[in-house]
Amino acid sequence: MWDLVKEMQQFKGYVTLATMSKVMRRLVKATGYSDAIAAFRLIENFGVRQDGEVIAVLMAALVKGNALDRVDHAYQVFIDFKELILLTSICFDILLNGFCKAKKLEDARKIMDEMEKHGYQPNVASYTSFIEAYCREKDLSKVDPVLDEMQEKGDITQALEVYEKIKNDGCLPDNSFYGLLISILSKGDRLHDGRKIFEDTERQNIKPNVWAYNAMISSACAHSREEEALKWLQKMEEDSCKPDHLTYSPLLHLCFRKNRMKVLNFLLNHMFKNDVSIDLGIYALLVSGFCKSGKLELACSYFKETVLKGMVPYQSTYKVPVKELGEKNMVETKQWIENLMVHAEEQRKRRVLGV
Repeated sequence: MWDLVKEMQQFKGYVTLATMSKVMRRLVKATGYSDAIAAFRLIENFGVRQDGEVIAVLMAALVKGNALDRVDHAYQVFIDFKELILLTSICFDILLNGFCKAKKLEDARKIMDEMEKHGYQPNVASYTSFIEAYCREKDLSKVDPVLDEMQEKGDITQALEVYEKIKNDGCLPDNSFYGLLISILSKGDRLHDGRKIFEDTERQNIKPNVWAYNAMISSACAHSREEEALKWLQKMEEDSCKPDHLTYSPLLHLCFRKNRMKVLNFLLNHMFKNDVSIDLGIYALLVSGFCKSGKLELACSYFKETVLKGMVPYQSTYKVPVKELGEKNMVETKQWIENLMVHAEEQRKRRVLGV
């Protein structure tokens, strides 16, 4: 092989990147990593520039080689040349994927950190390597943080691309993954994509969890699609998926926004039927919503219920009925609300002091 390469060298332009790529791959397969690395070190003698593209070819060949410690050899090349050659993002992804396949996930994470230090953002290939590694190890609890990281960086489109890739690779995560992915897509105003993923879970006989339903309901409410949101709630019930307070919060918001009082009463009864307790956030919503709807008596009733359940209303919640009652000159009721707030604050202080 070398004789042929040397003969080609006599003709200008005959030895190219493609030529030396084949040489390095053949050497890795035939004699191991050392000869391939030596060929890379001498590559400029054959008129081929030693750059990020060539080193990526070498690292990929090493990672795919037969040596048990093959990714370590690729990493050593990375260490030896990272200060001498401008590496491409592909170089980092090759290493990251190699470490993930070798179950060296801490090393893979270090490569991702190094990637960002070199000015490259993790991409679909980067995240897919991690997710597929966790799926292979059945360590699905670690898949969700990867999606969280993508969401924090605003990589919504990449999250969808990662899903398509792992699905095509036959790597099926659990329902918490799907729930989080649907939530990410819905928050990113990708309702259609979220619905498609939801349908995928059903086709794969994976039962959607409360996150998935909440995301679809929340997204429908954000677009004022009342009927669609209620259909998701109905489907949730049909699928025996227990709702939580986050299921109802966007629906109640929508009811106040569209002045759907009958639907709101239905939802409150639905919460009671499903044994979902009203938390401080929903109490705040009810007090504020009924005040703005001109139903001060109901607002005050829910304010009282908040205090009687041992909760301390938010200051912002407290100020709404106080202001409305003051403007309507309802002095006694306003004083009653103020006394309730004082009582709630005193109870909180006692709990803190252990009295």
